[in-house]
Amino acid sequence: DDVKAAIKNAKETFDSGVWSDRDVRISVLNNCATALTEKVNEFAELESLQTGRAIREMRAQLGRLPEWFQYYSAILRTAEGSVPPFKGNYVNIVERI
Repeated sequence: DDVKAAIKNAKETFDSGVWSDRDVRISVLNNCATALTEKVNEFAELESLQTGRAIREMRAQLGRLPEWFQYYSAILRTAEGSVPPFKGNYVNIVERI
């Protein structure tokens, strides 16, 4: 039931258009990075208990997760959406992030 509710909520949020706001997405990604950073040790312990892997290994692996959220946040923050001019028979495409 929790999974179905989370999926329904995510779909409604996406459909509402709020997720189209770049600043909202940047904020969400940064907040995820912060929350993950604060919980790395807790998640590492849980994952270690679940998988039997060494806790130091899990801390090292999970400690890198926030970097991905920060990376994509930075891409959103610095994307300018311009198309450099090209000479010749080329097609330029701008992809909205």
